[in-house]
Amino acid sequence: MFQPSSVPVWTAVAAVAGLLQFGALVVTAKFVWRYLTATEALRDSARRQVEVANEQLESQIRPAIVVRSRPPAGVTLVNVGSGPAFDLVTSPAERGATGARRWAEAERYDSFVVDASFVEVGAERNTNIRTQPVAGVGGVPVLAGRSLQCQYRSLSGRTYWTVVDFDRPSGTQIIETRFSVEPL
Repeated sequence: MFQPSSVPVWTAVAAVAGLLQFGALVVTAKFVWRYLTATEALRDSARRQVEVANEQLESQIRPAIVVRSRPPAGVTLVNVGSGPAFDLVTSPAERGATGARRWAEAERYDSFVVDASFVEVGAERNTNIRTQPVAGVGGVPVLAGRSLQCQYRSLSGRTYWTVVDFDRPSGTQIIETRFSVEPL
């Protein structure tokens, strides 16, 4: 014979309500997780867009110093970039080296100083830096087989380097120029 349960109806209703509440909690947790994941993706996308915008802005104000050889008088520095070059520091560097602060810091008080704290776009700065010694001319900086490094900054403060190698026999021909930039 069928006997009615001894559990009151309100207890059964409470158990069903608890199960429904747990199910709602699980569904809500899934939606919150999706929302957090989507928000993180939006944040990453916005960060990438800002980086691209900063790179585009930097490309509009980026200086680029190139070197012209003027034997036996020295070398000329020319800003062929799209923005002015600030705090120009010239120094010798090891042949084949890439731009690095250590070369500029090693020669900060040496004779390689060029009076060019600011080089505007298209401007040229003649220097007395020679690639090889010249008979009868003393007291001038001589690379003597080393590379010439130019370190400079853009309007944004980003540091750039140009490193130039000259041929060994005469030291008057530029054989390679390397450009590098300080990572953000």
